[in-house]
Amino acid sequence: MSPRLCLAVLAASTLATPALAQQTNPTNPAALSAEDFRIRIMSRNDPSKEDSTFSFLPDIEAKLFFNRARCECEEPIKIVVDLLPTGVAKRPTKGTFQLVAGSVQCVDAAASVRGGARCTNLGGPIQLTNMARGPQEIPTTVTALFKAGGVPQDAGCAIEFQQTLFGLVDADPIDSTPDLAGTSAPTLKEGIALDGKAPLPPSEVTVTGGNDALEVKWTRADLMNDQNGFLVFCSRAEMQVFKPSYYSGDEYQSQRTVCPNKMVTATGGESEAFERLDSKFLCSDLLTTSTEWRIKGLQNGILYQVGVAAVDTHGNASPIDNVLVRAPVPTVDFYDAYRAAGGAASGCAYGGRASGGAATLLLLLALAWRRRR
Repeated sequence: MSPRLCLAVLAASTLATPALAQQTNPTNPAALSAEDFRIRIMSRNDPSKEDSTFSFLPDIEAKLFFNRARCECEEPIKIVVDLLPTGVAKRPTKGTFQLVAGSVQCVDAAASVRGGARCTNLGGPIQLTNMARGPQEIPTTVTALFKAGGVPQDAGCAIEFQQTLFGLVDADPIDSTPDLAGTSAPTLKEGIALDGKAPLPPSEVTVTGGNDALEVKWTRADLMNDQNGFLVFCSRAEMQVFKPSYYSGDEYQSQRTVCPNKMVTATGGESEAFERLDSKFLCSDLLTTSTEWRIKGLQNGILYQVGVAAVDTHGNASPIDNVLVRAPVPTVDFYDAYRAAGGAASGCAYGGRASGGAATLLLLLALAWRRRR
């Protein structure tokens, strides 16, 4: 082979090597971005059944799902992480994804910052190659999220806190440095609103007896940003008044169904019936703007216990610490009192009932006519 031909072959092989490598090697995993990942939450469709199927929680429902009742029960949930088609197309062949609960410091590029942050790993590291094959589920409970990194540990459930889930993506395990750090890391878009703080209770609650009814009135406390309205509770000798309860509507009852055996409890109540804000003792709809309610269908002369609770948009109810005991009483109008006192005049009829005022007027006119005679 001539020297010139040998050099040509060598040059051709040298030029072909990078092209061949470009075709066989995967795209650099460091090119992954937060938009290539997705984090979602699934809850049980029927919390009363252990084998219930799961479905994804839309953002608006998630805000109602995570409240004080959820904090007090071990309600199972699943966190699903996906590598979207844009990320799969980048063909990552190594690296891991670690789901972390805490602040943005948990995915900081500096190991010293990550070490000083309050973070909780949910599940173990997930291989990016497994994520490329399909969604990965991380089973946990709502209680675990309430106890995860960043949440004040001594606050119990009565807190307002925004829990955040991040993905710690390490596409190159050799350097042990997150490839998507800080605000560039994948995150649960809306976060998790952990709201277990009850609103202020209403004040100046009054209960007035009426005919087969009780008139309940109260004063709204300083308006909270998330206040949703009021609920009136009533009982008869610690027993349910309405069977079945006609007031267990979706506005409030849906807040309790996820954890059916663990109701929100209130402290300081005078009646055991109101220490647990059980929907079977509801005697009103969810009153979003009104500050009064008439409980109808009661029995005159029977004592009833009545209390009013404020409810926020996350389903937290204020404790009922002012329980009033009243009895409906029969009401008597002017004409009934006149007849009961011995009056016999029928007077003029209006709407099927004699008017006592009209009868008096006719009597005065008759006396004036006789004097003129």
